[in-house]
Amino acid sequence: MLKAQRERSQEMIDALAVHPSVRLGVGVTEEVVREAERILSSRLPLSYREFLLRYGTAEIHSNDIYGLGESLPRHLNVIDATGTESFNGLFQLCNGHVGHVCIAQNGRGDIFCLDTDRREGKECPVVFWDHEHPDPPKQKPRLIARSFANWILKYLRTGYSGG
Repeated sequence: MLKAQRERSQEMIDALAVHPSVRLGVGVTEEVVREAERILSSRLPLSYREFLLRYGTAEIHSNDIYGLGESLPRHLNVIDATGTESFNGLFQLCNGHVGHVCIAQNGRGDIFCLDTDRREGKECPVVFWDHEHPDPPKQKPRLIARSFANWILKYLRTGYSGG
C-alpha cells in the first residue's frame, strides 16, 4: 500500500509541474511542515506533505490550494485557514471535531478538508463541507477523494474540484 501511495504522490507532483492551468508556489522545509503538524495537532498525509515540501501552495484553475510559506498571504496559509474556519463555525458543525484540516474553498464558501482521523496507510480522504446545508447541526462531510493526490489529479483532469 505504501509503495502505491508514494507512486500516486509522485504522479501528482509531476502532473502539477507541467499542467498549463497551475501556478505553483515555493516549497518549504521538513521543519516547517512538522511545525504546522504540531500547531494543527494532526499528522498530514503523505501526498499533502509532498505537495508542501515541493510547492508550498498552488493555484489550480484559478482556485487556491492552501499551503505553507513565508511569503504566503495569511488567508492561503493552511494553519490560518483551518483556524479561521474553526472560528467561523465549521467545527461547531462537526461537534468540535478537530481532525479536519482546511485545504481549499470552492469560491462559494464551502470548504475542502483533509479528514486526518480517517487514515489508510499514510493517506487520508478529502471531504467537502457544504455551508448551505438545510439543517446545519446534522451536516456531515461528503467524501470527495480517498487522498489529496487523487483529488488533485482528478481536479487537473476534469477542472472540477468535486464540491
